[in-house]
Amino acid sequence: IIHNFSICNIGEMKFYHRSTSNAPLIFVIFAFVCSILYIHNSRNQASLRKFSLDKSDKSRTHRRLEFTPTPSKLNISNPLGIAWLLSFPNSGTTYTHSLVHKTSKRNVANNYGTVVELPNGQLVRNFFPSMPVFEGRSNGPFLSTNLPLPDKYILTKTHCGGYCTTCSPGKYFMKKFNFLMHCLTGYKYTPPKNDGQPGCCGEHEMVRYDGGLVKKAVHLVRDPFDNVMARFHHEYKLSTKRNEDFVKQHDYDESGALKWCQGLNDRFEKQELEWFEVMKDFMDVPCRSEFFKYVQWHNHAIFTVKQMEIDTLVVHYKDFHDDFDKTVTNLMNFLELEIEDVPPKFFYHTYPEVFTPKQVERIWEFMTAVADDDTKALISGYRYKTKEKI
Repeated sequence: IIHNFSICNIGEMKFYHRSTSNAPLIFVIFAFVCSILYIHNSRNQASLRKFSLDKSDKSRTHRRLEFTPTPSKLNISNPLGIAWLLSFPNSGTTYTHSLVHKTSKRNVANNYGTVVELPNGQLVRNFFPSMPVFEGRSNGPFLSTNLPLPDKYILTKTHCGGYCTTCSPGKYFMKKFNFLMHCLTGYKYTPPKNDGQPGCCGEHEMVRYDGGLVKKAVHLVRDPFDNVMARFHHEYKLSTKRNEDFVKQHDYDESGALKWCQGLNDRFEKQELEWFEVMKDFMDVPCRSEFFKYVQWHNHAIFTVKQMEIDTLVVHYKDFHDDFDKTVTNLMNFLELEIEDVPPKFFYHTYPEVFTPKQVERIWEFMTAVADDDTKALISGYRYKTKEKI
C-alpha cells in the first residue's frame, strides 16, 4: 500500500461518494491516511538511498538505492593491481569472492559489471551501472561492493572462456591464446533511462581491459566430478525460471544428472567426432563434453598465468573443508589483505558418485588423454577418491 498508494485512488473516492451517505467522513479519513503514507514514504526513500536494504523487506526497494563506490586513480608509484580469481564455473567462485571482501572489509571486482552485492549479501543483477575499478578506464574490471578499495591487489573474478553448458564444440573449443583474451573480457552494463525492473531492459556492452593491469592470480580448482555435477544442478535451477521443458524432463537427482549427460552426448555426437579426433576412442564416456571443457579450461588457465609470468596461488575447493583457517590465512596473505572480520561459514558441497566404477575409469582415461602434464598433476589427487552412493 505504501509503495503503490493504491488506497489514495481518486476513482475509488468518487465511488464511495456515490454509494454512501457518509462520504464527507470517508473523504476526511482517506485524506488523513494518504498524508501519513506520503510522509512515511518520503522518509523511507531518503534512508534507502544510503545503500541499505532490510532483509525483511520483500519489495523491490533496491530500485531506489545508490551504488557509489570510489574507483582507484592509477598511481604509477603505487598502483593497485588486479589479482584474478580464475575459476571454471561452479567451482566455489561465489564463496571465495565473498569470503575475501567480508573478511578483509575491502572491495572486490569482477569482469562482469552486471552484479552488485548489497550490504546484506543480496545480489542484484542488471540494475546498477557498472562502476570501473580504475577511474577513467571504463572497460573494466568492475567493482562488486561499496567497500573501500584494498591497498595492493583487488581480487577480480573471471571465468575466461570455453565453459558454456549446452553448446556445440564450435562454441566451447578454444585455443590457448584466445583464452587469455577471454580472461580480460567482460560486460559493461548501462541501465535504462527510466526506472526499469531489475534484470530488464539495460544495455550490455562487451569490453576488454589491459592485461598489464593483472599482477597476480588465484587459481580455483574443484574435484572434476563434483564440478560437473554442480553444473547440472546450476542448469536445473536456472531452468526452473526459464526452461520448463528441462525441468519436466529431468529429475533433480542422480537419474536426472545421468539423463542430462546422455542428452549432451547424443545431441553433439556428430559434431564432436568432426571436431576432435580423440573423441572417437571415448564415445562411451558419459558427459564427455563437460569433462573436455573442464580439462581444456585448466590447461589454458595454467598456460595463461605462465605466459603472463604472474604469481599464482592454487586453491582447491576442498581446502576450505580440510583446513579452513590455514586456507583463509594463505589466501589473505597472498592478496596482502588484513583479516578484519570473522570469515563467512563454509558449507562443503559434494555429490554422490552417479557413474559406475567402469564409467569413472573411462572418464579418467579420457581426461588424461586431453590434459597437459601440468593439469594432470593439478587434478591427480582426485583420481583415487571414492564416494558412496546414497
